[in-house]
Amino acid sequence: MSQRQVQINTELARSALASDVLAIVRRSVAEFNVVNCGTALSRIARAPDGRRLVAREGGDPDVASLLATAAGLVRHHARHVESRQLASLLHACGKLGVGVEAAAELVSAVERATEMHASKFNPQELANAVWGCAKLGVRVDRALVRLLGDAAAASLRRGGAGSGSGSRDEKKKFDWRVDWTAQGVSNVAWAFATLGASAREPGAFAQLFHALFSAIERKASAGAFNAQETANVAWAIAKLGWSPEENTWVGLNFSVATTARFMDGRAIAVTLWAYATLGERPSEDARDALESAARRVAIDSFSRDSLDDGSERERVTKETFRARDVSNIWWAFVTLELAPRDATRIALARVSARILTESPDLTPADVANQSWAIAALEHLESEVDDDDARRRAAHGETRARHSTRHAAATSEWCRAVETAEARLFSFFAQGEGSEKAPFRAEVREKRRVSPSDVSGAMLNVAANSARRARLRRREPSAEEAWRALERAAVALCREREHDKKISPQDLSNIWYAYASVGRVPEANAFAALELATAAASSSFAARHVAAALYAYAKIGFGSETLFGSETDTSSSSHSFLAALDKAAARVAESDEIRDGSCFCRRCAKRDAAEKTRMSVSGPLWTGPLHDAAAVAALAREAEEVDFCGGDDEGRFSGEDGGVPEEHELSSTKGQKASAKELLAAFAAEADPALPPFYRRTDELARAGRGLKHGIPPLDAWIAELQTRGFAACRSHLDARGLKSNAPLDDVVAAANAVAAAKNGGA
Repeated sequence: MSQRQVQINTELARSALASDVLAIVRRSVAEFNVVNCGTALSRIARAPDGRRLVAREGGDPDVASLLATAAGLVRHHARHVESRQLASLLHACGKLGVGVEAAAELVSAVERATEMHASKFNPQELANAVWGCAKLGVRVDRALVRLLGDAAAASLRRGGAGSGSGSRDEKKKFDWRVDWTAQGVSNVAWAFATLGASAREPGAFAQLFHALFSAIERKASAGAFNAQETANVAWAIAKLGWSPEENTWVGLNFSVATTARFMDGRAIAVTLWAYATLGERPSEDARDALESAARRVAIDSFSRDSLDDGSERERVTKETFRARDVSNIWWAFVTLELAPRDATRIALARVSARILTESPDLTPADVANQSWAIAALEHLESEVDDDDARRRAAHGETRARHSTRHAAATSEWCRAVETAEARLFSFFAQGEGSEKAPFRAEVREKRRVSPSDVSGAMLNVAANSARRARLRRREPSAEEAWRALERAAVALCREREHDKKISPQDLSNIWYAYASVGRVPEANAFAALELATAAASSSFAARHVAAALYAYAKIGFGSETLFGSETDTSSSSHSFLAALDKAAARVAESDEIRDGSCFCRRCAKRDAAEKTRMSVSGPLWTGPLHDAAAVAALAREAEEVDFCGGDDEGRFSGEDGGVPEEHELSSTKGQKASAKELLAAFAAEADPALPPFYRRTDELARAGRGLKHGIPPLDAWIAELQTRGFAACRSHLDARGLKSNAPLDDVVAAANAVAAAKNGGA
């Protein structure tokens, strides 16, 4: 290295801004050696204005000149270049974010030099080089990645992983030439996960993964990873598809439990995402630490805004959640079927509402994720352990007060989702990309709406009772959001571009959402949905046909609102029904129905190896057999005209006390002989909770069905089922008929209980 090159390196090292470094490059790049190139790239990468210069359209010519010079020097001095210089170049390019295309010549030159010097890389250099490759976007199948992977595997196998416990003895023994730091192990794991390698199909990296995972287990168990390293390792394990052994989980849980209090919002989200992706619940200590950290970040984000006096707390608090972080946290809890503690749920709901209201980077997918979380969390019971209850009691907080706070936070969250939906989906419905839309191209791209965004958002409303209730109450934000979603659905139904065309699944989701919410589409929406469904019906699967027909029957067919003077959809309706009729006939004869996919779940559970193919028939009316209001009106009218009168045996009576032949009811046992009894049976069967079928009690008494004491009195049997919380009544069609929504095991248990009570507890 000449005196001039030493002087250049000193000038580069003293430059704080990228513009100063590039000024030196313009003056003296012809005199640079490899060390000067590495120093210049590193200083630009660390400078506050470095990425801005690189990100300029067309790139920066001085940066391009520097990369070309570095590539030429490495190529011409490949035998003499040092491993630390190669690692420094890759690391600096990765940190700068120049991209593999801009650095293509340099990466090729480094690759050829690495073939000669791979065995000379020490652990830190290997970690830096692999990290740089991942940030650059180098393909995982390139020789450079394989060479670095083989070198890392050999280095880890030499016993240089250590425990990294940080103890005084450990530090004395540490040798940077062979020993791996926790950061190095974390970076290598993160890099290969980012590069797209897979532990399930390791290929050329089998030896590396074996050594790397052993190192992770030792480092985690020793508590060597810090907060960011723990999050990176957890994320890498999930992305690589590794299924850790029990000892590794113990170590990871320990690491999470001890470092979570130092994690920022993104690290918390990434760690929870990893647990959920791997299908592994965190230990109680790890979970408590993660939830406590999530509450801290959520509360701190509000603390900043609550302080308007410029206090130190406001200045030093930098932690916050992004929209994607919150979505990942909610997704993880729901996927793990793990309800967050009440305090965590309230804090996250508040920060979610805040993000939805104020985030400038919000996308339709972010809003859809939050809407999905509200719907999914409804099905998870909130866990409040004894310690939690004691803590609340110590602060004078009753359960009722806590529930009030929970409801208030959820209501605020719902309102924020609705406001965001109205804003983003209205933007799309007004004409995405049109000349009238006063938005820049990058804003339009960020707010790009996909069919799944719209159908998913509508389905989420249908799946959540709180949001359905808000619509029923005509809450302004709920109404505005639904109208925006409906307009967006219409726009998608009319879309002709291939990448925006609405799919059969999206159409069936939209139909189902309308039916579940109980809203009748507006005239233009109904016609657009029908036409789009008719056009796509040739691709419909059985589930799509079923969803569309179910929704149409519930909200459309025969509706005076639709077929009256206000909304004439008869033209689109005819084509829609004809198309669905054809699709239904097609799927009825398809393998989807006939390949045995329709089988009795109860029998299948009993003998999964023999899924007996069942006959499929239909259509089947699955709603109430009678309309309760109509039955009640008939009963009143019958009383008024004395139509319920009868003889002593309850049969219809003529003027002479006889029974006219033409009015004689069936004498089949169990047939109701009076209008009063028949209407009473109809009223009982009108319960919407009842199934469309009934069970015969004599069939239930057959051997092997579980009745221990024979058939009990039917009325007592029905009363017992009702006491157990099930709907139950007689069938007017069959004297031995029992209608109930209770599972078969509960029906049998109720019969045995009645019989046992009758027999004195036998």
